[in-house]
Amino acid sequence: MKRKKNLKTCMLIFLIIVFTGTILSSCVISGKDKLGGDKTQSNETTEVVDPYKEKIKLTAIHSHTAFGNIPFVEDDKVIEYIEKKFNIDFELTFVPSTAAGGVYEKLNMLISSGEIPDLMIANPTAIGLTSEIYRSLISAGKLIEMKKYISKGSQRYPNLAKNVYDEEADRYFAEKDGKIYCIPRFYGQWPHAYYIRADWLEVLGLKKPETLDELREVLRKFVKEDPDGKGNVGLTTGGIWWLLHIYAGFTGVQGYGILNGEIVSQWEMPAQKEAMKYVHTLYKENLLDKDILTGMGSGEDRSKFSSGRAGVLIVDSGFLNSIDKALSEYKPSAKADFLAADLRGPNFIARGGAGKFFEAISVSTGCKDPERALDLLEWLLTDEGKDIWNNGVEGVHYTIKDGKKVYNEALMKHEGWKNPDSPYCYHRIMTLITLDMPRDPSKFRDFSIYENFHKKLNEISNKVAVNYLLGKKVEAQIENSTKMSDVVNKWQIAFIVGEKSIDDDWETFLDEFKKAGYDKVKAEANEKYKP
Repeated sequence: MKRKKNLKTCMLIFLIIVFTGTILSSCVISGKDKLGGDKTQSNETTEVVDPYKEKIKLTAIHSHTAFGNIPFVEDDKVIEYIEKKFNIDFELTFVPSTAAGGVYEKLNMLISSGEIPDLMIANPTAIGLTSEIYRSLISAGKLIEMKKYISKGSQRYPNLAKNVYDEEADRYFAEKDGKIYCIPRFYGQWPHAYYIRADWLEVLGLKKPETLDELREVLRKFVKEDPDGKGNVGLTTGGIWWLLHIYAGFTGVQGYGILNGEIVSQWEMPAQKEAMKYVHTLYKENLLDKDILTGMGSGEDRSKFSSGRAGVLIVDSGFLNSIDKALSEYKPSAKADFLAADLRGPNFIARGGAGKFFEAISVSTGCKDPERALDLLEWLLTDEGKDIWNNGVEGVHYTIKDGKKVYNEALMKHEGWKNPDSPYCYHRIMTLITLDMPRDPSKFRDFSIYENFHKKLNEISNKVAVNYLLGKKVEAQIENSTKMSDVVNKWQIAFIVGEKSIDDDWETFLDEFKKAGYDKVKAEANEKYKP
């Protein structure tokens, strides 16, 4: 019988971690009457064959922001299919991304209660509680070492092997001794884009900007002429975090980089001062949405762009089709386009990025059948597995009519699929092992816009701004990150709005930043990782 499970708030002591838990509600799925082992889609009961003779319970916990607070339903047919195929009682806890404390506090609560999941989300590159959970599990011998189960040329796990033995995985996810206790999830370059109202460019006789300076000039024209008469705010985005792409055009780094042979924060770089002056100018001339600094509701930035209240938007490129749809409903002649993926700042490409992997999945040493758990993860990356989480089960989620798939939209909506209203057509089970989300070209007004943008994005993947300390453990950073972030956020806003002078008060800001812990971070980082 499927069931829901709730954990009460409790004081947790897990190895060396002590923290107060927050109640998180999540839907938990377990299986019933499952048989399987066949390698083709079928709704009929098939004979259980080796290596899955014995039915086992397999537990997992994960989360993904694309699903917001949408929970799993108890009668999910994809989960039932997987349970039959692998002869498992699959109990999956999916923590909504909007839940207080997030998936890692929920994971910590499970662990402290003695329920270590067989498969669990991990992030070795993070700091704070996330990192402490992972490192403590390793120290306690609770995570399997992946290279013991997955060989470099593995025939059983060829797709998982690509991730485990990837050079970047070795650099960011492996421990100092070369061992790796997780399977990195592929993500690719951040697919963020600068959207622009292409019809406004045409009406005003302007060319698409190729640099940040040209973008500023276009914003001046957009705001002055206000083509839709809505008092547009120029550039909008979801919050101050997104300005990192503009900053990257000046500093060439994100967070930490190298300056004069030393590891330094971007905020110690003279180029960051120039970046702040650029953003301050946008703000002062009313070319930057002021709501960016005070916070906006989810999707409000996209709403402004889609209704004539903004001419430029920085957000995920995957929203192109929904933005196009909203624009056409608002004004049939309105059109969105992307600025070039290699839009340039005065010094570098105005784009921040990360590694090709984001977070990972670890397997507990307490898992009754680690090979079967890995079989499941490997299968999710095969053509058959992708077909299941991309389309569903034939005869259940869709039928074939005149050679085309006809989807059961009511069922897919019930199960929370990103389909059919989204270009992301998939079941959330895929996010256990990959974030390489498929796109449906039919959902786009002009898929070539999206396709060409991502082609260029792949070409410049080694030229975007990244954090030099990504994947490197700096104890002082873990201890002082909150205090340092508070200082940066306070001064960043003060500089942008003009409450503080970038020229006159910069050193005062840096002194406060150092006292908040940056001086310790810098010293430790250079002692351990100086190039």
